Amino acid sequence: MEYFNVAKSVWSVVFETIEVKIKKNKKNLSLNKGYFYYNENKTNSLYVWEYNITPASRGSIEKKTLVNLIHSEPKDKLTIPKIINTFSQWSSDEEKPSLPVFEMKCSDIFPINETLLPLFKRKLISYINQEMYGKEKKVIQIKVK
Repeated sequence: MEYFNVAKSVWSVVFETIEVKIKKNKKNLSLNKGYFYYNENKTNSLYVWEYNITPASRGSIEKKTLVNLIHSEPKDKLTIPKIINTFSQWSSDEEKPSLPVFEMKCSDIFPINETLLPLFKRKLISYINQEMYGKEKKVIQIKVK
């Protein structure tokens, strides 16, 4: 139990240092596909992932977020759109320009795969759910009054 509490505390601290910003195509969040990137200041490396939100199992209301790292290099002349158009594997050329793009920021330095990526996924799905379903709840509340 003590180990769990320590891990939970670390998770909470890291979670609070992460910020999500939508950079492009907010209106297309319902497509359940898109991209997110993170610029690691310590190494000046740019990481770009594509994501796909799918049902956890057939008929389930729970969802899982699949991610695929498409770029992890020191920052150079490649822009985010060029990286997406060149390296994306899960989207067709026609849909790439319309998919949402998110920027992830973290105010501290943590390991990417072991710490940041799982929390990026959590923040991403929370943001999408809040934007898509939070507005529906407000509309319902207004109608009830």
